[in-house]
Amino acid sequence: MAAPPKDADGYVEPHDDPQTIPDDSHVIRYIHTSQLVKCPDGTRRISSGAFSKSNKSKDRYEGMSVDMHEAMIAKGVDPESRMTPDRAIVKSCVWVCHAAARSW
Repeated sequence: MAAPPKDADGYVEPHDDPQTIPDDSHVIRYIHTSQLVKCPDGTRRISSGAFSKSNKSKDRYEGMSVDMHEAMIAKGVDPESRMTPDRAIVKSCVWVCHAAARSW
């Protein structure tokens, strides 16, 4: 898969294009296990911080990094192959991400 576009300073440029990323497609987000919060009943949920915009000191565009699930599968890339022991994988429908971004 090609690297995302970067600006002159090396920051990844925003590239959320509703024309190429339709609402009914899916994204993969790799999160740190510290973003899994233990619930009182013993189950775990994903913290809201896992889907928050990036810290401006690290990303001037305050974006959120995701991989396109359908594109990965089409290229023969197993999303699980990018996992590390300290990460969890979350698959979400794009319309959920677009709705969240509008609320920022």
